[in-house]
Amino acid sequence: MRVDNITFTSADNFTHSFPVHFHEQYTIGVAVNGIQKFDFQGESCFVEPHSIFLIKPHMVHSYYPVADLEF
Repeated sequence: MRVDNITFTSADNFTHSFPVHFHEQYTIGVAVNGIQKFDFQGESCFVEPHSIFLIKPHMVHSYYPVADLEF
């Protein structure tokens, strides 16, 4: 859904990665299932189920399902 320069997304146990990219608009997301690693501005965090996140316009980031990561 998109409303005046805001995009809403939901993550339901993604099985694919989103390499480095950015959005032209604010993005508000809800993680429904699964755990994803979110990298931005030299920092990393894990997005767990039932989390809400905000991505500012032009913020370069990447997003990977934990199942795709090697520890």
